[in-house]
Amino acid sequence: MHKPALTEVPPYYHYYLGLVAQNNLLDALDASAQETERLIESLTEEQGHYAYAPGKWTAHEVLRHIIDCERIFAYRALRFSRFDATPLNGFEEDDYILNAKEIPTSNAMTLADFRAVRASTRVLFEQMTEKMLDATGQANGLSVNVRGIGYMVVGHSLHHLKVIREKYLGQ
Repeated sequence: MHKPALTEVPPYYHYYLGLVAQNNLLDALDASAQETERLIESLTEEQGHYAYAPGKWTAHEVLRHIIDCERIFAYRALRFSRFDATPLNGFEEDDYILNAKEIPTSNAMTLADFRAVRASTRVLFEQMTEKMLDATGQANGLSVNVRGIGYMVVGHSLHHLKVIREKYLGQ
């Protein structure tokens, strides 16, 4: 489950794939899960509800964004790995957060949700053959292979963890 070459993924993915140190997708999913769990466990509830500027998401909302995107990316990976050629539309991330504001949040709930999603994502990819990982599809107007989506899950998560550390926790 090696990392795809940059020529195999849209340029938009390049930054995110560059954040992933591991060259095995399952190892990368596990390592980023541990990193995400440590960050969530380190937050106080006050930090989780903190936004570093007016109009910015709270730390919990950034974590919700990671979780929502992982669900969407996993759905795309499932469809494409089953050779479903139906093009998939993009999504409006700000609408997802806006419409999730009424969901009660806590560090414990966020951690449980993340763990459930990541366990599901890991099992999905663990069961894929090389042929499935190399399958491609159209999402948000871009052609991408399933392997690239898997690494995007990890890189996207790592990117937002970095944002939380820098902008929300001052690390």
